[in-house]
Amino acid sequence: MSNRNYENMVVKINTKLGTGTGFLISENLAVSNFHVIEQHREVAIENDSKERSVARVLMTDPQRDLALLHIESPLNNSEVLNLRNSNVSTSDEVVAVGFPFGMPLTHTKGVISSTNQKVNNINYYSIDAAINPGNSGGPVLDSNGEVVGVTTLKFNNADNMGFALPIKEVISMVEKYEALKPTSYTVLCPQCTNSLEEESEECHSCGYEVNTERFFSQTDCSSIETLVESAFEDMGLNPVTTRSGKERWNFHSGSSEVNIFRYRNSFLFATSPLAKLPLKEDLKPVYKFLLSYDERPYFLSISGDEVFLSYRVYINDLENKDLEETFKKNLTGFLKEADRLDNYLIDNYDCRPSMGTLIDKLAG
Repeated sequence: MSNRNYENMVVKINTKLGTGTGFLISENLAVSNFHVIEQHREVAIENDSKERSVARVLMTDPQRDLALLHIESPLNNSEVLNLRNSNVSTSDEVVAVGFPFGMPLTHTKGVISSTNQKVNNINYYSIDAAINPGNSGGPVLDSNGEVVGVTTLKFNNADNMGFALPIKEVISMVEKYEALKPTSYTVLCPQCTNSLEEESEECHSCGYEVNTERFFSQTDCSSIETLVESAFEDMGLNPVTTRSGKERWNFHSGSSEVNIFRYRNSFLFATSPLAKLPLKEDLKPVYKFLLSYDERPYFLSISGDEVFLSYRVYINDLENKDLEETFKKNLTGFLKEADRLDNYLIDNYDCRPSMGTLIDKLAG
């Protein structure tokens, strides 16, 4: 099996509804599953170094569960994967690459157990490599590191029984993309693969009845999402690059990692893992600082050996129009304070960088 590094070739897809996987086939073009980007026209792609860029969904094939994404600004050091345009055989060794459950990039080995598994009249490869939610849209690679398929689905009640769409389907879709050169969202008809560039109840080529709700719908923002993302826009942040799920955001403010999420129906939390406690016996200086910190509405806390900055606001308060500007001001202040404090703790109290800290920025 190839020992190549795929951190610059395989990307995490972040949307308002969750995360998935994609992979680069050119500097500006990525492949993923339709169900990963469903109901979106723009998503964020992220490499293993946490760098993000906006990608526009330009072509989808719901029948084969494929999507092509145009990357607005290529990621640094991005590399493309080669597509293997030749047959595979049963028992060929493969590796599935992706971001299971939104976690860091993983590689799981297996073999092709069947090259002809029919699901909804589409042929798939059956593979026994471990596949989990979040792997969807990731590449299945052969022993030379070339893409032979796209991870698409698995049986929930079966052990290590996953399915990959043969790469020839991607190659066919890319050829259509290059011929059409779409500049806006386009759907391929499930029956004749003719392109549908505008919402229609039937294909104007073959008359196929189109599922407009599934093929063309877009997810709506909740009132909480609208408020939070309007605050981001006021700060000059593109909300698309901050999303990590329904009413969840994860991104970096300077060198610090920021997580914002709704907790049940009670609170909106903003947290940032600032730094780890220093590796020395005398922790009194850092404890004294933490106990004396009084910059409300922000609070410092310790979980394990890690120091967190937090901000909490009642959901009911967010529904009060009179308090919206106060919330935006506080959220802006939280991002600035998180970016300040991680450096402060490291420089003044010998704290260690948090796992979410961007070390290169600290070093700069």
